[in-house]
Amino acid sequence: MVLSLPGDRAAVVRPGTVDVRVELAETASVYNENTPQISVNVKFETLRSGLFLRYGATEKLELGLEVPVLYRYQGFMNGAITTTERATTGLNPARDAFQNTNFLFNVTQNGQTIMSGGPGALGLGDTILMSKYQFVMEGADLPGQIWSRVNVRLDRNQGGQGHAQETVYARRDYSTSANG
Repeated sequence: MVLSLPGDRAAVVRPGTVDVRVELAETASVYNENTPQISVNVKFETLRSGLFLRYGATEKLELGLEVPVLYRYQGFMNGAITTTERATTGLNPARDAFQNTNFLFNVTQNGQTIMSGGPGALGLGDTILMSKYQFVMEGADLPGQIWSRVNVRLDRNQGGQGHAQETVYARRDYSTSANG
């Protein structure tokens, strides 16, 4: 399961400004992969809520923090997903295999259970520390902005070890004003 980074605005937060945001995302996961060495049987939904804090440190520098909380349960989307799949591409084979199962989370390797769980699991996800620097501001000569964002993910499964991801962006934000 992959949740990509949310879209980002081109402009950094104004100096001294604190931007607080709460986001929710509901995802449905279903896998049924079995080989002689590994077996992955998963059917659950995850409610991911995240607290996002952004602070304008300078005119061109923004600092941020994301703290996600994950809740895994049997969910509510299975009926709508099943109906849509049947009406379009056909029922996902894993969903079909687990149609009488509300929640399943079991991963085995060489017959040994390496991950399993039941519904109602609640916990913190990987915390992300973020900095964004705006290199070029939009002006008459440049109809866009260029900025770079560096994320450090504090991976809870690796004992809090950080993993850095740096991305350079170029984007044009379109807006209108009452003055034309």
